[in-house]
Amino acid sequence: MASASPKTLFDLPLEDILVDNVGKYLDLGDIYRFGKCSKVCKVLADSMAATKTEFILINKCATYNILETQFSDFISYIVEKCRQLKYITIFTYVWTYKNFLIELLKNNPQVEIFCALNCENQKHKDALPLVQLTTQKKLKNLVLMRFNLDDNFLIKLSENNNQLREVNFSHCTGFSEDALLKFLEKQPHLGYIDLTSCDITDSDSLLSVIRNTCSKLEILEITGIKGVTKDDISKIKENCPKIKIIDYDPFDSENENDSLSDISMSDQYDDTSMSDQDEDI
Repeated sequence: MASASPKTLFDLPLEDILVDNVGKYLDLGDIYRFGKCSKVCKVLADSMAATKTEFILINKCATYNILETQFSDFISYIVEKCRQLKYITIFTYVWTYKNFLIELLKNNPQVEIFCALNCENQKHKDALPLVQLTTQKKLKNLVLMRFNLDDNFLIKLSENNNQLREVNFSHCTGFSEDALLKFLEKQPHLGYIDLTSCDITDSDSLLSVIRNTCSKLEILEITGIKGVTKDDISKIKENCPKIKIIDYDPFDSENENDSLSDISMSDQYDDTSMSDQDEDI
């Protein structure tokens, strides 16, 4: 005779209760520490870690309340056990930490959102994580702030992925304008572009590619790029009917007092809007 189906939480096996019902409320630091309690706890912790879809490491040990002496072991644990991550955010100090990021991306090919912040000290020899990023074919949102990028990265990324919804290359250096234009030409689904303070001298070509390729664009941030005129902005509005915000430096002398935002900032931007689109590609 088949056993009756569980009617309440207390009828479930302990593993199901902890992994499916408690584990979702624990962060990866909690799970890591729980796994240190006993062999049984380690098995349960490993199952919990395997279900996690988000990893955010901003303040090193403080983010997950990890002791300095445990940090290396914690990082190894994340790489080994987390296999369903969709959202990764990291800060400078883990960019090249013992090949951590390369292995983490290899083990999580379904990553959709990747953010790396303030990596201005990154050297050419540290570019291997960028190479790995170009292979993430499900990537939709990419934030690389203050990076030394190169043309090869942009070319490889666009060859493997033309489904990006958001890109933020603000304050990035190292790539040519030609490579950037070719990259944008292959990204028709972009709804958010941030090129703040990038070294762009030919704003006409840049804006021409954007308005002729990115018809779904909602937010364009190009503050610091010289030569943008009111006529350029008008053309963007005509070709990108969903546009809400354009941040730029007004070029026309008669418009010196214009706001940096050409479209009212009262149109609040939901940063999940592009990520959650269900449009067919």
